[in-house]
Amino acid sequence: AAQGGSALAGTLAARAVGTHVAAAARAKRAAAFAAWTGWLGGFAFVERPLLKRRLMSPPVFAVCYHAELFALSGLAMTICTNFASFVHQPGKPLFDIGFWLVPEIGPRSRLHSLSDAMTGAAPVATFAYVCVFLDRRRRCRAVTDWFRMMTVIYLFRCITSTMTSLPGPAPHCSNRAYKRGSYLPPTTWHDIATSLFTAVSGGSCGDLLFSGHAAMTTVTTLLLVRQQRRHGRRAERLAKLVGCGYIATTCLAALASRKHYTVDLALGTLIGSLTYFRFRDSWTRDPVALDRIDSVARYYASPLDDLAHHLANDLRPGSRRQDTALEPKPVSHIV
Repeated sequence: AAQGGSALAGTLAARAVGTHVAAAARAKRAAAFAAWTGWLGGFAFVERPLLKRRLMSPPVFAVCYHAELFALSGLAMTICTNFASFVHQPGKPLFDIGFWLVPEIGPRSRLHSLSDAMTGAAPVATFAYVCVFLDRRRRCRAVTDWFRMMTVIYLFRCITSTMTSLPGPAPHCSNRAYKRGSYLPPTTWHDIATSLFTAVSGGSCGDLLFSGHAAMTTVTTLLLVRQQRRHGRRAERLAKLVGCGYIATTCLAALASRKHYTVDLALGTLIGSLTYFRFRDSWTRDPVALDRIDSVARYYASPLDDLAHHLANDLRPGSRRQDTALEPKPVSHIV
Protein backbone atom coordinates (compact mmCIF):
# COMPACT_ATOMS: atom_id res chain seq x y z
CA ALA A 1 0.00 0.00 0.00
CA ALA A 2 2.86 2.36 0.84
CA GLN A 3 4.55 1.62 -2.48
CA GLY A 4 1.29 2.14 -4.34
CA GLY A 5 0.71 5.44 -2.58
CA SER A 6 4.21 6.68 -3.40
CA ALA A 7 3.81 5.62 -7.05
CA LEU A 8 0.47 7.41 -7.24
CA ALA A 9 1.97 10.53 -5.72
CA GLY A 10 4.84 10.40 -8.21
CA THR A 11 2.42 10.02 -11.11
CA LEU A 12 0.31 12.95 -9.92
CA ALA A 13 3.43 15.07 -9.48
CA ALA A 14 4.63 14.19 -12.98
CA ARG A 15 1.25 15.05 -14.42
CA ALA A 16 1.24 18.34 -12.56
CA VAL A 17 4.68 19.18 -13.90
CA GLY A 18 3.61 18.20 -17.42
CA THR A 19 0.48 20.31 -17.14
CA HIS A 20 2.52 23.28 -15.92
CA VAL A 21 5.02 22.89 -18.79
CA ALA A 22 2.20 22.63 -21.34
CA ALA A 23 0.49 25.72 -19.91
CA ALA A 24 3.79 27.63 -20.03
CA ALA A 25 4.30 26.57 -23.65
CA ARG A 26 0.79 27.70 -24.60
CA ALA A 27 1.31 31.02 -22.85
CA LYS A 28 4.63 31.46 -24.65
CA ARG A 29 3.03 30.75 -28.03
CA ALA A 30 0.20 33.16 -27.28
CA ALA A 31 2.64 35.89 -26.28
CA ALA A 32 4.73 35.30 -29.40
CA PHE A 33 1.62 35.39 -31.61
CA ALA A 34 0.47 38.63 -29.98
CA ALA A 35 3.93 40.18 -30.43
CA TRP A 36 4.15 39.18 -34.10
CA THR A 37 0.59 40.35 -34.79
CA GLY A 38 1.16 43.68 -33.06
CA TRP A 39 4.42 44.25 -34.90
CA LEU A 40 2.91 43.45 -38.29
CA GLY A 41 -0.16 45.58 -37.57
CA GLY A 42 1.94 48.53 -36.48
CA PHE A 43 4.21 48.09 -39.48
CA ALA A 44 1.33 47.96 -41.98
CA PHE A 45 -1.09 50.56 -40.59
CA VAL A 46 0.89 52.94 -38.37
CA GLU A 47 4.58 52.98 -39.18
CA ARG A 48 4.48 52.95 -42.97
CA PRO A 49 2.28 56.07 -43.38
CA LEU A 50 4.55 57.99 -41.02
CA LEU A 51 7.56 57.28 -43.22
CA LYS A 52 6.13 58.96 -46.30
CA ARG A 53 8.25 61.74 -47.64
CA ARG A 54 5.54 64.37 -47.34
CA LEU A 55 5.52 64.01 -43.54
CA MET A 56 9.24 64.43 -42.95
CA SER A 57 12.36 65.81 -44.55
CA PRO A 58 14.40 63.57 -46.89
CA PRO A 59 17.35 63.11 -44.46
CA VAL A 60 15.04 62.02 -41.63
CA PHE A 61 13.14 59.78 -44.02
CA ALA A 62 16.41 58.12 -45.06
CA VAL A 63 17.33 57.49 -41.41
CA CYS A 64 13.93 55.93 -40.63
CA TYR A 65 13.92 53.84 -43.80
CA HIS A 66 17.40 52.42 -43.18
CA ALA A 67 16.60 51.85 -39.51
CA GLU A 68 13.62 49.80 -40.63
CA LEU A 69 15.83 47.69 -42.92
CA PHE A 70 18.32 47.28 -40.08
CA ALA A 71 15.58 46.02 -37.74
CA LEU A 72 14.34 43.52 -40.34
CA SER A 73 17.84 42.20 -41.00
CA GLY A 74 18.45 41.95 -37.25
CA LEU A 75 15.29 39.89 -36.90
CA ALA A 76 16.43 37.60 -39.71
CA MET A 77 19.85 37.24 -38.12
CA THR A 78 18.23 36.35 -34.77
CA ILE A 79 16.29 33.53 -36.43
CA CYS A 80 19.45 32.31 -38.17
CA THR A 81 21.34 32.42 -34.86
CA ASN A 82 18.64 30.31 -33.23
CA PHE A 83 18.84 27.85 -36.12
CA ALA A 84 22.63 27.62 -35.81
CA SER A 85 22.26 26.87 -32.09
CA PHE A 86 19.56 24.31 -32.88
CA VAL A 87 21.76 22.29 -35.27
CA HIS A 88 24.97 22.75 -33.29
CA GLN A 89 26.67 19.53 -32.16
CA PRO A 90 28.97 19.93 -29.15
CA GLY A 91 32.43 18.54 -29.65
CA LYS A 92 36.11 19.12 -29.16
CA PRO A 93 37.17 22.61 -30.27
CA LEU A 94 39.23 22.80 -33.43
CA PHE A 95 42.92 23.61 -33.32
CA ASP A 96 43.48 27.34 -33.47
CA ILE A 97 46.79 29.12 -33.44
CA GLY A 98 45.18 32.06 -31.65
CA PHE A 99 44.18 29.80 -28.74
CA TRP A 100 47.77 28.62 -28.57
CA LEU A 101 49.15 32.18 -28.43
CA VAL A 102 46.50 33.98 -26.36
CA PRO A 103 45.78 32.70 -22.84
CA GLU A 104 42.17 31.90 -22.01
CA ILE A 105 39.97 34.12 -19.86
CA GLY A 106 37.55 32.01 -17.84
CA PRO A 107 33.83 32.72 -17.46
CA ARG A 108 34.34 33.83 -13.87
CA SER A 109 36.81 36.53 -14.83
CA ARG A 110 35.68 40.14 -14.99
CA LEU A 111 37.30 40.46 -18.41
CA HIS A 112 35.25 37.65 -19.92
CA SER A 113 32.62 40.09 -21.28
CA LEU A 114 35.15 42.72 -22.38
CA SER A 115 34.66 42.00 -26.09
CA ASP A 116 30.87 42.36 -25.77
CA ALA A 117 31.26 45.63 -23.87
CA MET A 118 33.69 47.06 -26.43
CA THR A 119 31.50 45.98 -29.33
CA GLY A 120 28.48 47.72 -27.78
CA ALA A 121 30.45 50.80 -26.75
CA ALA A 122 31.62 51.57 -30.29
CA PRO A 123 28.15 52.47 -31.70
CA VAL A 124 27.28 54.38 -28.53
CA ALA A 125 30.45 56.48 -28.78
CA THR A 126 29.92 57.05 -32.50
CA PHE A 127 26.31 58.16 -32.09
CA ALA A 128 27.29 60.44 -29.20
CA TYR A 129 30.00 62.09 -31.30
CA VAL A 130 27.68 62.44 -34.29
CA CYS A 131 24.91 64.03 -32.21
CA VAL A 132 27.24 66.50 -30.49
CA PHE A 133 29.71 67.62 -33.17
CA LEU A 134 27.86 67.31 -36.50
CA ASP A 135 25.03 69.33 -37.95
CA ARG A 136 21.70 67.80 -38.80
CA ARG A 137 22.48 66.95 -42.42
CA ARG A 138 25.78 65.25 -41.68
CA ARG A 139 24.32 63.58 -38.61
CA CYS A 140 21.51 62.01 -40.60
CA ARG A 141 23.95 60.92 -43.29
CA ALA A 142 26.29 59.24 -40.80
CA VAL A 143 23.48 57.40 -39.02
CA THR A 144 22.00 56.33 -42.37
CA ASP A 145 25.37 54.99 -43.51
CA TRP A 146 25.75 52.98 -40.30
CA PHE A 147 22.30 51.41 -40.62
CA ARG A 148 22.98 50.55 -44.27
CA MET A 149 26.35 48.89 -43.60
CA MET A 150 25.09 46.95 -40.58
CA THR A 151 22.14 45.71 -42.62
CA VAL A 152 24.59 44.29 -45.15
CA ILE A 153 26.67 42.73 -42.35
CA TYR A 154 23.62 41.07 -40.83
CA LEU A 155 22.51 39.68 -44.19
CA PHE A 156 25.99 38.29 -44.82
CA ARG A 157 25.97 36.62 -41.42
CA CYS A 158 22.57 35.08 -42.15
CA ILE A 159 24.17 33.36 -45.12
CA THR A 160 27.43 32.18 -43.58
CA SER A 161 26.33 31.20 -40.06
CA THR A 162 23.70 28.72 -41.24
CA MET A 163 25.77 26.83 -43.82
CA THR A 164 28.42 25.09 -41.73
CA SER A 165 28.16 24.34 -38.01
CA LEU A 166 31.52 24.46 -36.26
CA PRO A 167 32.04 23.12 -32.72
CA GLY A 168 31.86 26.10 -30.42
CA PRO A 169 35.03 26.85 -28.43
CA ALA A 170 33.11 28.67 -25.67
CA PRO A 171 32.70 26.86 -22.33
CA HIS A 172 28.89 26.89 -22.55
CA CYS A 173 29.08 25.03 -25.89
CA SER A 174 31.03 22.05 -24.54
CA ASN A 175 29.76 18.55 -23.79
CA ARG A 176 29.92 19.24 -20.05
CA ALA A 177 27.57 22.21 -20.37
CA TYR A 178 25.08 20.09 -22.29
CA LYS A 179 25.25 17.29 -19.73
CA ARG A 180 24.86 19.66 -16.79
CA GLY A 181 21.90 21.33 -18.46
CA SER A 182 23.46 24.79 -18.14
CA TYR A 183 22.99 25.44 -21.86
CA LEU A 184 19.48 25.23 -23.27
CA PRO A 185 19.41 25.79 -27.04
CA PRO A 186 16.18 26.05 -29.03
CA THR A 187 14.52 22.65 -29.31
CA THR A 188 11.57 23.31 -31.64
CA TRP A 189 10.89 25.36 -34.75
CA HIS A 190 8.68 27.59 -32.63
CA ASP A 191 11.65 28.44 -30.42
CA ILE A 192 13.77 29.14 -33.49
CA ALA A 193 11.22 31.60 -34.85
CA THR A 194 10.32 33.39 -31.61
CA SER A 195 13.12 33.06 -29.07
CA LEU A 196 15.25 36.12 -28.43
CA PHE A 197 17.16 34.86 -25.41
CA THR A 198 19.82 32.95 -27.35
CA ALA A 199 20.87 35.86 -29.53
CA VAL A 200 20.47 38.65 -26.97
CA SER A 201 22.22 36.90 -24.08
CA GLY A 202 25.25 36.00 -26.19
CA GLY A 203 24.91 32.33 -25.30
CA SER A 204 24.53 31.03 -28.83
CA CYS A 205 26.60 28.24 -30.35
CA GLY A 206 27.43 27.49 -33.95
CA ASP A 207 27.07 31.02 -35.36
CA LEU A 208 30.81 31.54 -35.53
CA LEU A 209 31.73 32.30 -39.12
CA PHE A 210 32.12 35.20 -39.42
CA SER A 211 32.47 37.23 -36.21
CA GLY A 212 29.81 39.85 -35.64
CA HIS A 213 31.98 41.40 -32.93
CA ALA A 214 34.80 42.11 -35.38
CA ALA A 215 32.55 43.21 -38.26
CA MET A 216 30.46 45.67 -36.22
CA THR A 217 33.49 47.11 -34.46
CA THR A 218 35.34 47.56 -37.76
CA VAL A 219 32.44 49.27 -39.54
CA THR A 220 31.67 51.55 -36.61
CA THR A 221 35.30 52.50 -36.01
CA LEU A 222 35.91 53.31 -39.67
CA LEU A 223 32.81 55.48 -39.72
CA LEU A 224 33.97 57.37 -36.65
CA VAL A 225 37.49 57.79 -38.04
CA ARG A 226 36.07 59.23 -41.23
CA GLN A 227 34.40 62.03 -39.27
CA GLN A 228 37.77 63.19 -37.96
CA ARG A 229 38.74 64.68 -41.31
CA ARG A 230 37.04 67.90 -40.28
CA HIS A 231 39.63 68.30 -37.49
CA GLY A 232 42.69 68.07 -39.74
CA ARG A 233 45.17 65.46 -40.87
CA ARG A 234 46.82 65.01 -37.49
CA ALA A 235 43.52 64.26 -35.81
CA GLU A 236 42.63 61.82 -38.58
CA ARG A 237 45.97 60.01 -38.29
CA LEU A 238 45.63 59.78 -34.52
CA ALA A 239 42.07 58.49 -34.91
CA LYS A 240 43.31 55.82 -37.32
CA LEU A 241 45.91 54.61 -34.83
CA VAL A 242 43.40 54.56 -31.97
CA GLY A 243 40.82 52.83 -34.16
CA CYS A 244 43.23 50.08 -35.22
CA GLY A 245 44.17 49.51 -31.59
CA TYR A 246 40.52 49.38 -30.58
CA ILE A 247 39.67 46.80 -33.23
CA ALA A 248 42.70 44.68 -32.31
CA THR A 249 41.84 44.83 -28.60
CA THR A 250 38.25 43.75 -29.27
CA CYS A 251 39.42 40.81 -31.36
CA LEU A 252 41.99 39.75 -28.77
CA ALA A 253 39.37 39.93 -26.00
CA ALA A 254 36.95 37.78 -28.03
CA LEU A 255 39.76 35.33 -28.74
CA ALA A 256 40.82 35.14 -25.10
CA SER A 257 37.27 34.49 -23.93
CA ARG A 258 37.02 31.73 -26.57
CA LYS A 259 33.94 33.21 -28.22
CA HIS A 260 35.39 32.91 -31.72
CA TYR A 261 38.15 31.23 -33.64
CA THR A 262 40.89 33.33 -35.18
CA VAL A 263 39.51 32.78 -38.68
CA ASP A 264 36.13 34.15 -37.54
CA LEU A 265 37.70 37.36 -36.32
CA ALA A 266 39.95 37.75 -39.37
CA LEU A 267 37.05 37.29 -41.78
CA GLY A 268 34.85 39.58 -39.69
CA THR A 269 37.44 42.36 -39.91
CA LEU A 270 37.95 41.88 -43.65
CA ILE A 271 34.22 41.71 -44.46
CA GLY A 272 33.54 44.73 -42.25
CA SER A 273 36.24 46.73 -44.06
CA LEU A 274 35.05 45.74 -47.53
CA THR A 275 31.45 46.49 -46.58
CA TYR A 276 32.45 49.93 -45.34
CA PHE A 277 34.34 50.89 -48.49
CA ARG A 278 31.59 49.57 -50.79
CA PHE A 279 28.36 50.59 -49.03
CA ARG A 280 29.36 53.61 -46.97
CA ASP A 281 27.66 56.15 -49.27
CA SER A 282 24.99 54.27 -51.18
CA TRP A 283 23.58 50.87 -52.09
CA THR A 284 24.59 51.05 -55.75
CA ARG A 285 26.91 53.97 -56.50
CA ASP A 286 30.60 53.26 -56.87
CA PRO A 287 32.50 54.76 -53.89
CA VAL A 288 35.65 55.17 -56.00
CA ALA A 289 33.80 57.43 -58.43
CA LEU A 290 32.35 59.39 -55.51
CA ASP A 291 35.81 59.85 -54.03
CA ARG A 292 37.08 61.15 -57.37
CA ILE A 293 34.25 63.66 -57.55
CA ASP A 294 34.95 64.84 -53.99
CA SER A 295 38.67 65.09 -54.70
CA VAL A 296 38.10 67.13 -57.85
CA ALA A 297 35.73 69.44 -55.97
CA ARG A 298 38.27 69.98 -53.19
CA TYR A 299 41.06 70.44 -55.72
CA TYR A 300 39.26 73.22 -57.55
CA ALA A 301 37.70 74.83 -54.49
CA SER A 302 40.61 77.03 -53.44
CA PRO A 303 41.46 78.46 -56.91
CA LEU A 304 37.83 79.36 -57.53
CA ASP A 305 37.46 80.98 -54.12
CA ASP A 306 40.67 82.88 -54.65
CA LEU A 307 39.46 83.93 -58.08
CA ALA A 308 36.21 85.27 -56.68
CA HIS A 309 38.01 87.04 -53.84
CA HIS A 310 40.54 88.85 -56.05
CA LEU A 311 38.30 89.37 -59.04
CA ALA A 312 38.23 93.15 -58.76
CA ASN A 313 41.95 93.64 -58.13
CA ASP A 314 43.92 90.94 -59.85
CA LEU A 315 42.01 89.95 -62.99
CA ARG A 316 42.89 92.82 -65.26
CA PRO A 317 42.84 92.43 -69.04
CA GLY A 318 46.17 91.17 -70.31
CA SER A 319 47.55 90.37 -66.85
CA ARG A 320 49.44 87.14 -66.13
CA ARG A 321 47.04 86.37 -63.26
CA GLN A 322 44.11 86.26 -65.64
CA ASP A 323 45.91 83.94 -68.05
CA THR A 324 46.81 81.34 -65.44
CA ALA A 325 43.81 81.42 -63.10
CA LEU A 326 41.44 79.74 -65.50
CA GLU A 327 43.86 77.15 -66.86
CA PRO A 328 42.71 73.56 -66.23
CA LYS A 329 45.00 71.79 -63.82
CA PRO A 330 46.02 68.15 -64.22
CA VAL A 331 43.98 65.75 -62.07
CA SER A 332 45.76 62.51 -62.96
CA HIS A 333 46.96 62.18 -59.35
CA ILE A 334 43.37 62.17 -58.07
CA VAL A 335 42.31 58.52 -57.67
